[in-house]
Amino acid sequence: MHASSSAILLGLWLVAGASTAQGATASGEGARRIELEPNVSGASVEVAVSPGLSTVLLFDSELVLEGTEFEGRDFFSNVDSGRTTMRLVPSARVSPGEKFRVAVRFRDGAAP
Repeated sequence: MHASSSAILLGLWLVAGASTAQGATASGEGARRIELEPNVSGASVEVAVSPGLSTVLLFDSELVLEGTEFEGRDFFSNVDSGRTTMRLVPSARVSPGEKFRVAVRFRDGAAP
């Protein structure tokens, strides 16, 4: 499959959370489903992350790996993009409330 020029763009704002966010994730309340409209390009969603903890984004459609844009990549100890997933682990250098922009594109313009 090849990436089409009409690929859907999803913007994510990663927001470093305080230690209270870690408690919510550890108790299993951190899972959140985000629904995207099929024909809305450039939708933006905010996702809280915590230093040292993995945040995994699961997509219903395949990603264009070379089309991923990641602002502040140096502040993450691990960024692992797969066919339909993205795993992010912020480093200890991330300050609470700090924001990072991530944009992903979907193969063939498929709606997630």
